[in-house]
Amino acid sequence: MAGSPESNAYERAKIELGGLVRKLRSEAGVTGSALAKASGFSQSKISKIETGRIAASLRDIEIIATTLHLPAQVAAELLERADALQTDVSSWRLLLREGLAQGQRDIREVERQHDRQRVFQTGVVPGLLQTPEYARNLMMTYPEAAEGDIARAISERVTRQSVLYDPSKNFDFVLLESVLYNRFGSPAVMRAQVDWLRIASSIDQVRFGIIPLGSDLPVVPLNPFVIFGDNLVIVETMTAEMSITSPSSLRVYMQMFDDLSKKAKRGDLLLRVLDHAAKFYSEMTK
Repeated sequence: MAGSPESNAYERAKIELGGLVRKLRSEAGVTGSALAKASGFSQSKISKIETGRIAASLRDIEIIATTLHLPAQVAAELLERADALQTDVSSWRLLLREGLAQGQRDIREVERQHDRQRVFQTGVVPGLLQTPEYARNLMMTYPEAAEGDIARAISERVTRQSVLYDPSKNFDFVLLESVLYNRFGSPAVMRAQVDWLRIASSIDQVRFGIIPLGSDLPVVPLNPFVIFGDNLVIVETMTAEMSITSPSSLRVYMQMFDDLSKKAKRGDLLLRVLDHAAKFYSEMTK
């Protein structure tokens, strides 16, 4: 079965890097076993890198380049290719097959390992800020999601949300104002969600901002993303979830978040935006 476009491109890039390593090793007159012995890797690992079965880390490439005495320019090209591969791509179909509840447990473990989160959302309220009713309606839009799994996932998400009160953690949420008007539920459900955002914005560990409609954006906000600490970004696309650890990509997302954050309304201005959305939904329920 064909994977997502992101996963297909990732696999091709792994194979291309591995093929280039194999070509350079051959041109240097070094066998796979000799490279493995000189670099301190197993022969199996060298074989897997060269056939694209695993993605070489930056450190792996540095060692291989040094062992093969590659010219600086060639080594730099290999490192650039390896840097681009510091991304793990999981298709939504596979993630849904594992179950929504398992997904919540997995992300809770990631959150446990990091003291800081920077969250940017373009379409929906971030999971840590969702009410159960909003979350249920959102999850019901997922293909192949079973009712029992949805119920378990909501329970897991409620458990996750307790991290917002952990004094050792720090959260910064930035949303487009349109998120408030993308409906997942009745006007009453949406009004309750907006009210909860107002309450959540007052939590000590939470910094919360909304970019108003009509804002002059500094970047094109193609996808929502979450930065965990300073070493991981999770990006959501239409077909996959990408976990990125590439240093160069991390810098791009950190700068993007900082630029978008400067456009966000906070404090009293934020409350005005939320009050306007609350009034909008209240009018709909009359």
